[in-house]
Amino acid sequence: MKIGVISDTHDNLDAIKRAVAYFAKEVELIIHAGDVVAPFSAKIFKEAGNIPVYGVLGNNDGELLTIEVFNKLGGNVKRQFNSFTWDNRRIAVMHGEMLEVIKALILSKMYDIVISGHTHDPKIEKKDGVLHVNPGENCGYLTGKSTIAIIDTATLTAEIIEV
Repeated sequence: MKIGVISDTHDNLDAIKRAVAYFAKEVELIIHAGDVVAPFSAKIFKEAGNIPVYGVLGNNDGELLTIEVFNKLGGNVKRQFNSFTWDNRRIAVMHGEMLEVIKALILSKMYDIVISGHTHDPKIEKKDGVLHVNPGENCGYLTGKSTIAIIDTATLTAEIIEV
C-alpha cells in the first residue's frame, strides 16, 4: 500500500492542488505533517476523493478549525502528535519543531515509520528498521521546489517527488 506525505503547504493553493491530484491517482492514505495554515487550504484535500487525511498541525496552524475540516473528510488530524497503525505499520507523525523528540521516536523503535515536516528540507533515512520521512515543503516558498513523499508500506521505502 502507498501513503502520500505532505507538509508545509502554507496556503499555496496551486501547489496543494498539484499534490492532491497526484495523491488521488497513487495513494490510499494522505498524511499531512503540519503547517496547512488556514482551514480553506484543508478543504482542497476533498478533491482526492475518499482518501482520508491523517496528521498533525504545525507551528503556523493557529486555526483549530483545520482539524475539524480534515476530520469531517474522514481523516484523523490532531494538534501536535499523532500515532496510529495503517497496513500493519506503526506510524508516528509530528510537525518536527523539536528535533530531539523526532530522534527519540526513531531510536525508541516503537514505530515503523516516523514522519515529520517543519524544516522544509526533504529527507528519507532508515535507521535500525525505522523509516523517517520528511517530505520537504509543498509550498515551495523557501527552496523553490514543491515536494511530497510517497511511502510504500510493503517494502518500507519512500521517495521524494517534485510536483
